[in-house]
Amino acid sequence: MKHIHIIGIGGISLSGLATILINKGYVVSGSDAHKSDLTQKLEKLGAKIFVGHSATNVDGAELVVRSAAIKDDNPEIVEAQRQGIKIIDRAELLGQIASEYQTVISVAGTHGKTTTTGMLASIFIAANKNPTVHIGGELPIIGGNVFIGGKKYFITEACEYYDSFLKLSSDYGVITNIQKDHLDYFKNLDNLQKSFEKFAKNTKYNGLCVTNLDDENCAKIKTKNMIKFSVLSNADYCATNITEQDQNYSFNVVEFGKNLGRISLSVPGIHNVSNAMAAIAVARQECIEFETIKNALETFCQSKRRYQQLTHQSGAVVVHDYAHHPTEIAATLAVARARTRGKLIVVFEPHTFSRTQYLWKEFCECFVGADQVIFAPIYPAREEPINGVTSKNLAVAVSESGQNAIAAESLDQAHDMLLPYLQKDNTILLLGAGTIVNLAQKFGID
Repeated sequence: MKHIHIIGIGGISLSGLATILINKGYVVSGSDAHKSDLTQKLEKLGAKIFVGHSATNVDGAELVVRSAAIKDDNPEIVEAQRQGIKIIDRAELLGQIASEYQTVISVAGTHGKTTTTGMLASIFIAANKNPTVHIGGELPIIGGNVFIGGKKYFITEACEYYDSFLKLSSDYGVITNIQKDHLDYFKNLDNLQKSFEKFAKNTKYNGLCVTNLDDENCAKIKTKNMIKFSVLSNADYCATNITEQDQNYSFNVVEFGKNLGRISLSVPGIHNVSNAMAAIAVARQECIEFETIKNALETFCQSKRRYQQLTHQSGAVVVHDYAHHPTEIAATLAVARARTRGKLIVVFEPHTFSRTQYLWKEFCECFVGADQVIFAPIYPAREEPINGVTSKNLAVAVSESGQNAIAAESLDQAHDMLLPYLQKDNTILLLGAGTIVNLAQKFGID
């Protein structure tokens, strides 16, 4: 096949895979609802990009790839079926691309996938391993969401939604943590746990499953060839003598009982110590020197939308973060609260009606530490509204728990609500995985 057409090509994952395909010599076309920086990059590489969906977009294609958000009644899907063009999903394309590399490192987990993948990329690039990297964020060290390297190493995120990560066969299957999420598909934690167990057992015959001993659900996984990391207790790889200053952490790295040395991270939060230990475990198994790992991690910069901050002209600090799950929100608030001398104001755009519904109780409890919470309208993504599941009702529930919470009718209104809080020593925290990026851009965060 020479011509591959991708529906939803502007997504962070599919745009990266499209870049890899172009580099391999394929003719790539694709469609998305809107133009973006990612689609413009693809156009510069030679891809034909269509804005909007039309049956004629698939003309000439020999393979059609769809994102999870694309429904069966999409006109391009309907036309591809009429023409007899083979259709696969994003996960299958990722699995096929990964199979062409000698060593596949897949990073799974409810939280921390992008950061851990970015840390691994930084270490392997610093070690001159020339990896090919596919990441769910825009990482400064690689200038985007993909890095075209050699044929030996392929480092990628592995998403659990719709069991997508089960189409990957990995040499290293990393699991950062397992918590309730995507319950519109999994229905309950037990089903989610079983899916991660399948991912763990899907590592290659001589592969390794790298899991987080501190996470109770990760700790339940049993499979051959496992190594474990921890920031709380003894493990194959553990962080000890942890110290903190302004939410930046330093720690000793202990490998099978031997102290390798000390690392001081420049990215905040104890959760990033855990992410770093996951990356260290894989890197050491590939015989990368500790000094190389140390230098890479101490200079590591987060991807865009991961605690991305600037100081506003008013003196307030504005932070944009991708957090959209209650555990992520609580961790991000803990960092922001520790760094804030004035008031901490949060604008949160809930991501999907189903997540908001299934984790309602958790959302009511995760904003502790905020002086004011403003809920933007729920970002629907692929979903239809659910009766009673609204930001207004969530704001009422959070208020009843004893916190100051209010709902905005739009992001523009949320922006106006923030204006009185733009004062020295205050922190404005913009949270979410949807269109809240537009609000961040209004404050100058690109």
